[in-house]
Amino acid sequence: MPYGQLEVIVVEAKQLEADFLHKVNPYVTLSLDRANVKKTQTIQNSGSDASWDKFISFDIVEGRDDLYLQVFNENAENDILGMITIIIYISGEATVSLETVYQIGYADQWVHITRPSGKGAGEVRLLMKFRKQGPTSGPAGSTPYPIPENNNNGYFSRPYSDVDSPRTPSYKDGFNYSSLGPIGGAIPTGYGSGAPPSITLPIVLPHHKKSDIPPAQQYNSEGMPPPPPPQSPEDKKNFLYF
Repeated sequence: MPYGQLEVIVVEAKQLEADFLHKVNPYVTLSLDRANVKKTQTIQNSGSDASWDKFISFDIVEGRDDLYLQVFNENAENDILGMITIIIYISGEATVSLETVYQIGYADQWVHITRPSGKGAGEVRLLMKFRKQGPTSGPAGSTPYPIPENNNNGYFSRPYSDVDSPRTPSYKDGFNYSSLGPIGGAIPTGYGSGAPPSITLPIVLPHHKKSDIPPAQQYNSEGMPPPPPPQSPEDKKNFLYF
């Protein structure tokens, strides 16, 4: 059988049997295997129709196969107006199967209730939703501990306690990093303790070839380059007749 949580919303009722003044104060009870009874609020002077919109949930565990619904009239010393037994797998006379809820996870239906004599006593609308969980079992009234889904290993790990919970060491803990030294060799004195040594990086200047550096040029006090050197008569002659 499936395991999980069955959520039920008792929405409303219609065609309830009222007294000669057409007055009735109905409320609904739900229970699993006639244990752990839960109820809705009482609707005062509702007539033959009533609305509750009451949310009720049950843990479905081993041995819980039936859901019992009863409608009472608080005016007549809790006279029972009607009842129905909802059996999970077997669908028979005066019962409603919840197999659809387990297969598709949801159902919205009107269920017929009857008097203890077998006479029809109206209908109650239920919204039912099933949340599947991992298989477990327990005594009546206990809440099963769900097994997480998408667990391919088939097990789950318990949360860490304050005693055995791992934590990341901090510098305040005085953690000795010498234990992280070389394997199989002696650890030098002071290895892994104290602040790391400072590192001085060399200054690297850009490298230029001599051919890339232009010759220095002299300027006079006025910021003008000096005049060219005087030419000899032979230089002038060669310049003119070149």
